[in-house]
Amino acid sequence: MINIFMYLSHKILMKEKICLIAPYKDLLFFTKNDSTEEYNNLIVKKYASLSEVLNIGKEFQEQGGEIVITRGGSAKLLRDNTSLVVIDIEISSYEIIKTLQQIKDKKSPLGIVGYKNAVYKCAYLARILGFGETYEIMYDQKSSYDEYIKDLEELIYNKKVTNFIGDTVLLNTLEKKRYYIDYYLIKSEDNSIYRAYKKAVKFLEYKKQEEEKNLYFDLIVSNVDCGLILTSLNGNLKEVNKIAKNLLNIKITETRSIFTVFPELENLTKNIKKESLLDINGEQVLVTFSLVEREKTKYYLFILRRVTNIERLARVPLENKNKAKYTWNDIVTNDKKFKEAIEIAKVYSQTDENILITGESGTGKELLAQSIHNDSYRSKFPFIAFNCANIAETLIESELFGYEEGAFTGANKKGKKGLFELADNGTIFLDEISEIPYHLQSKFLRVLEEKSFRRVGGEENISVNIRIIAASNKDLKDLAAEEKFRKDLYYRLNVLEIRTVPLRERKKDILLIGEFFLKRELLNYPEYSIDDFKDILIKISEFDFLGNVRELKNLLKRIVILKTMLKLSNDKILTQLKVKENIEINTEFSNMTLYEIEKNIILKTLEEEKGNKAKASIRLGIDRGKIDRILKK
Repeated sequence: MINIFMYLSHKILMKEKICLIAPYKDLLFFTKNDSTEEYNNLIVKKYASLSEVLNIGKEFQEQGGEIVITRGGSAKLLRDNTSLVVIDIEISSYEIIKTLQQIKDKKSPLGIVGYKNAVYKCAYLARILGFGETYEIMYDQKSSYDEYIKDLEELIYNKKVTNFIGDTVLLNTLEKKRYYIDYYLIKSEDNSIYRAYKKAVKFLEYKKQEEEKNLYFDLIVSNVDCGLILTSLNGNLKEVNKIAKNLLNIKITETRSIFTVFPELENLTKNIKKESLLDINGEQVLVTFSLVEREKTKYYLFILRRVTNIERLARVPLENKNKAKYTWNDIVTNDKKFKEAIEIAKVYSQTDENILITGESGTGKELLAQSIHNDSYRSKFPFIAFNCANIAETLIESELFGYEEGAFTGANKKGKKGLFELADNGTIFLDEISEIPYHLQSKFLRVLEEKSFRRVGGEENISVNIRIIAASNKDLKDLAAEEKFRKDLYYRLNVLEIRTVPLRERKKDILLIGEFFLKRELLNYPEYSIDDFKDILIKISEFDFLGNVRELKNLLKRIVILKTMLKLSNDKILTQLKVKENIEINTEFSNMTLYEIEKNIILKTLEEEKGNKAKASIRLGIDRGKIDRILKK
């Protein structure tokens, strides 16, 4: 119902925006059967001679009109004297030929009067149709109306031209002066009018989409928890949001450089670190800046954040294990949809709201999460990643919330901090959030809403300053409808959403990502180059890769081993990798010894468990000592 209402509202608004100004009255009557109703309902139609068209156009513009459809002299006058968008009804060759065929006497001289483009086309077609002598008068090439009349009367009285053809220029003249001539007006067909009308509608729809997009970004910019300032490289202000205005507490005009008011900002642009803690109007503010480019013009983007607790900013730098290592530069894609998702993610990174990343496994959800963290003001603080599906339900609560001394049998005597505490001031990334047990979701919701919680077995509330990024390869909305996931938690998580794109929907990226991974794999094999794998890459780009980038990466590791160590030809490798109906036929162990098979399985399991030997040993049913012995052989 909402969509229908929006559609009808949009159509009603269109009628106030588009006007057909007809330079001759027949143009007002549109007879195209299949589109007559839409056309007549969605356009304002007016008749105006050349002397009246400016007044009509300006009056329409004052009433909120934006687009005028017309032709010839009317189009030129409106374009030169108003800010209206003017769409020409183009004169087609068919319309000219149809008009020329009405002239029976082809031997007598023919006068062609109008605007340059129409005159040129008409003169050319007249010669093709066998007309004799032709005389052209191009109205827009004349210096004055008197000069045009002088040339016209020269043709009528001295050259004895009695047959004239052209656009509405001569028609307007004949309304003022009487000449004994036959004039054939080139009239626009319904198709030409309708094409111009559809261009107008398309322009309005595009404009509406751009306005909605701008409104969307304005809402984000206005509601982020930091000040945003966009300036030219000279410091001239281009955009500033409400928080920045309050922080600066000064009126700055576009003609005055912000650098004259706050020279500290100009100094920051010369700073390699690109961030600084500044005193602005007696308040401590963390300022970061970046150089951005739009439509080949470069700007400075300054981000200002109040420092409410300086001690938090003075904390010891992170340990390596709690750092996010990926940035936007690590995301490899040429896909339009995925690039749009990345651009949205870059905007979201500058806010402090919760983010939900949805998409299939292996499509880069953690890559996006780490990039968002590294592009945020929390980048110097911990990034904690936790996969909710990789740990037993009974341990999830103690892992996330921590526990006090003696909270349960086997608990550390000193207690233990949970991941929420370890992520304080930073970001916690919760992958496969759908797997959090239902009974824990209310406690998790409290962390989101109040930024506080209690450890297992504890009585004291612990407050944290964290940003939560969640990810899921399942539809949380559907799970909420099935009461397998709390609705209030879903809505609290889904403040800002990003959807990743599966690899099968961006086939061209397979070659690009494949080359990226191959470069890394071939570092240990200098005698091989990417060119040695080109044919294989092209062939595997036809695969669906249901496991997405993760499957592609593992497949390439296998390909490199088969080619570099077993010296298999490309054809034999492709036979090993043959895929039919999305089911991969695994024959990689056919030429291996028992020891090689054991080692291969262990390495693959360790890779899947990110090098965690304890988890790998549990999955394989062997102890860690045996894993070490097999790997050392």
